Parts: sequence; structure tokens; C-alpha cells
Amino acid sequence: LGTSIEHSEGRHFNTLIPEDFEKYAEVLAGIVRHYTKGWANGFHYDIQYWEIWNEPDLGPKMWCGEYESFPPFFVTVLKRLKSEFPELKIGGPALCGLNIPKTKLLLDACAKAGVKPDFFSWHCYTADPDGLAAQAGIARKLLDDAGFPETELCINEWHYLETWEGIHSKITPESFRRGQEAAHGINSAAFNTSVLSGWQYTLLDTAFYYGARWEGSWGYVTADQQLDKNFYSLCLMGDMIRDYTELCAVENRSSVRLMAAMAADGKSAALLVSDFRGLLKTVTVRIRGLETAKIESAVRLDKESNNVPASAQWDGKELRLEKEAEGSAVFMVRFRL
Repeated sequence: LGTSIEHSEGRHFNTLIPEDFEKYAEVLAGIVRHYTKGWANGFHYDIQYWEIWNEPDLGPKMWCGEYESFPPFFVTVLKRLKSEFPELKIGGPALCGLNIPKTKLLLDACAKAGVKPDFFSWHCYTADPDGLAAQAGIARKLLDDAGFPETELCINEWHYLETWEGIHSKITPESFRRGQEAAHGINSAAFNTSVLSGWQYTLLDTAFYYGARWEGSWGYVTADQQLDKNFYSLCLMGDMIRDYTELCAVENRSSVRLMAAMAADGKSAALLVSDFRGLLKTVTVRIRGLETAKIESAVRLDKESNNVPASAQWDGKELRLEKEAEGSAVFMVRFRL
């Protein structure tokens, strides 16, 4: 609700601070009513989540004023919408990142006004998988300390990013090529599974990968419309969460990030191994509790191959996975128990 980003230089629309917060809140209430209640020849869509604004901390592109003027606006809109639509999830504000001082300003304003956001949202573009995975815990503590233990955590834009050059700035043929290789390559793929694996062990409620378009610098297709490494990494994660629902404890070391889980029937298990920018040729994982298990299958995603059969050695205690290309790699190993 409110503005959405336009990547235009010097000219941005719907980013001025509303002169009358309460009147603007009425307009937004009308939008929600139109799409969910059929008001004004509208619809009855089952839209459960409504986000107030987008990246208000980005400056003139999104909010033409100091950020300190945004929390009072957010509170006004939140109170108005919750008064009419208590059954819907109302929250926001999709901060550019998990900025702790700005998050506290927003949460303090909500607490002072006596209104609770149903969800708190932010974005993150980074090349640090551990840092991104850890943000859920940081945000959870901020919300709990502010008195909002039931407010959901939502990272609704995230993607691997080495630099904005070649994507949103300083675009030349060479910088564009480097940017595309980074956004669609094996480092991005191993980053994806590292982050998603880490999130399984946190209290994060929802996360939305940015994005899934056929055009542009993001998503799962390259500039020449070929499925990229991101696509294959998300296929592996999809296999994990579809087939193996009982999460098992792991301990991460060095560049390797793990996710382990068992099937609901207890007859099989799987291990997702993400080696982000790792330098070793062989990845070794010590496993307890699967001494009699047999490897059912093993696949590898790396710079040269996409989810192909992998070389895996297993003696009941130690799993050895061989890389066929340098650098980042992702493995998924299925066990029959």
C-alpha cells in the first residue's frame, strides 16, 4: 500500500510525504475494502497480507523527507486499517535493510500508539550468507523487546549481490557482464541454499526471493533466457522441504552450511551441503545416528554441472563429497534408513 519503486533518475512518483496522514489512511482503507470486500464494484480476493509502503529509508525515491517523519505515518495507517480489517495481516514497512536504529524508531512509535504490526518486513541484498541468515534472530529480539512477540518476521526481498555496479549503476558492457555472472552464477546458487538452510533453524516466518521474472538482472533465467544456477539451487531446496519434513540438528564449519532432515515416515533422510566459495576439493561431513544407513542418491551443482550424479563416499560415520569444479558447490545426498 502506498508507493512502489521506480528506477528513474531525478523524477519519482507518489513519494511525497502525505499532507494529511488520516486522509491518506482513508484512501488506503478504500483500496483494501475494494479488493477484499467488493466495495465500489470491487472484488473479494483472499489477500491476507497488506504491507504499508516500501523502503521508506531509501530517501527521495521512496519517501521525500526525513525517515523520522515516517513512523507517525505508519502508525496512523496501521491503526486505521486494523480498526476496519482486524482479520487481515497489516504490517511493513519493507525497509531497505535491517537497520536497527530505524527499526527501533518504528517499533517505539507503534508501542507508544498501542498498535501492533502483524508482520515486520525488510529487504536484504548481500554476499554474506551467514549475516543474512542471522538477521532473523536479531529482528526477533528487537520485536520481542518492543513488546511484539507475536509479530511475524518477513524478509520479502533477498538476493545474492556482490555490487550494484552493472545492475543499477555504472553500467558498461563489462560491468553488465560481471553483474550478470554474479547474479546468476554458482556463487549465487550456493548462497541461496546456505541462507535457506540457515533459516530453517531460526524463527523467520516468511522470506521471498527476488525475483522470478523472465527479464532483468534477478531471478532464475539468464539474459539469454536460459535457466540459471539459481533455478537448480532452488530445485534442490524444494526437494528437501517437500520430501523431508523432520529437521535434524547440524553444526556448520568453515565455508560449508548444512541442512539435515528426515522423512515423516522415518524411513529416509537427506543432507543438503552448501559450500559457498569453498577452496577445498573434497567436502567432508561427519554424521551421527546413521551408521546403518545407505546412500540412495547424491547430486551435485557446481560451475560446470546442474544437479548431476555426484561422487559420494560413506562409511557410516563420515561422508566425503568430491567437487568436479573449483569454488562454490551444492550437494544433496539422500539416505535410506
